[in-house]
Amino acid sequence: MFFCEEELETAFRAFRERACTTFLVILGHSPLAAVISSNNPHFVELTYYDPVFQIFYNGNLIVQSFFVLSGCLLAFNLLLMEEKTQLTWPKFPRFVILRWLRLTPPYAAVLAVIATWMKRFGDGPTWKPVVGAETEACRRDWFYHLLYLNDYVDHSQCMAHTWYIAVDMKLTILGLLVFWLVKSWRARKIAIGLAFVVGVVAPALSTFLLNLNAIHLVSPEVARNYFVEDPTFNNLYKRTHTNIVCYAMGLALGMWIYKMMQSDIDVTKYKKYRPVYWATFPVGALLCALGGIFYMDGIQVPLLASVLYSPGIKLMFGLLGFVLIPGTIFKLETVYRGFLEWQGNFFPLISLSEIPAMYRGFLEWQGWAVFGRVSYCAYIVHVAVIRVTTANQTTLQHSNLLQIILTYFAHLVTSFVIALPCWMMIESPFNQLVKLCSYPARKDEPQDTLKTMPREVTLKNMPQEIDTKDVNPVFMDSSKEKEFDGTVVVKL
Repeated sequence: MFFCEEELETAFRAFRERACTTFLVILGHSPLAAVISSNNPHFVELTYYDPVFQIFYNGNLIVQSFFVLSGCLLAFNLLLMEEKTQLTWPKFPRFVILRWLRLTPPYAAVLAVIATWMKRFGDGPTWKPVVGAETEACRRDWFYHLLYLNDYVDHSQCMAHTWYIAVDMKLTILGLLVFWLVKSWRARKIAIGLAFVVGVVAPALSTFLLNLNAIHLVSPEVARNYFVEDPTFNNLYKRTHTNIVCYAMGLALGMWIYKMMQSDIDVTKYKKYRPVYWATFPVGALLCALGGIFYMDGIQVPLLASVLYSPGIKLMFGLLGFVLIPGTIFKLETVYRGFLEWQGNFFPLISLSEIPAMYRGFLEWQGWAVFGRVSYCAYIVHVAVIRVTTANQTTLQHSNLLQIILTYFAHLVTSFVIALPCWMMIESPFNQLVKLCSYPARKDEPQDTLKTMPREVTLKNMPQEIDTKDVNPVFMDSSKEKEFDGTVVVKL
């Protein structure tokens, strides 16, 4: 199956926009308000025994899907670029600088607001330890964030959730180095394999040497400080070297998808594996709920089990991306938007010829493109929104499921409302400016295509049966009757 250029442009449409995963990240952080300022802590304790809540407590695994997707897109786009130009070393710093310019403007703007104005946005009995602590930390550590080294800065309250951006920046540089240092297909597979091995060994060694928990436990004591005092968060969860494994898997996946798109492959013979594709979401929820064993009282998990579980859970979650991403791109499902086909005037007939899409219809929903535009800004600001709304409370709140749901939607809407002007005034203009400076229009290219278009085009070796719906073909020497010689003049 060979993909044309237009299909290559739209193949990753369902995964370029990360709005749905941003929704899930905000969902995972919103319950912090209930954990921090609850007047019924017994409710919070009971949630640790609820499998549904365990999915949310361990839902931080969703970040690993970001790394798989990021690595996949980088490898795929670099391979496409190699079709037109060589990846030379003078271009390497340009790619790194472009990535820095892509991420930094909205990040720096929000960082500046937190370090200066945010402490004046409200007041309350917990305002100073919740908001004031972050303001002071951002005044002290801002340069680590602009250099994307904050994932190796511990005990800092400043935008602790942006560790992911710092890790992604460094992993992007790692991916670029793989494609710049080695040129052959086999050597690149070896380099990615070595990165994969490092990604598996690093978290296991960190867990063993530092006696860490296998997962990042969300306890009330840890949540009050937004996790920055937790050794597992600092040494295992947010480090670059402990998050390599899924990014390496993403690089390998991008190379494999590119290879498949360039080959003559029949996707229909793989449609028998659709049940495996459909199982990705339930298995992902099961993997998240599996971490509940580390929350149970009276169960001491052996250190060896933690050492194996720490890299293993990331590896298994990355394998789900290996199934979900190509399954969506190669259209294992059929997007069928109607269940009824009308036969005659009165009786509908249910069509069994097409199987309704369970995931593609959701992932390829056009609405995600709208939210996807501002999802990066929403990710940056959402923890500040949670801090401000929590610290403005003057009384403890009664925690229950309904209250958590309402708080989540309040944080979600507020984050995206604030993100909209941030995108319109900062991110989008800077991105357009970077594109203009990086890819200027060539002087020899015509500015007006219509003025330089020929008035007629001669087509040779054409079949006699041609479609004349959109053009008016005039045969050469049409005034004289003779046998058609395959030459057509199209009047434009």
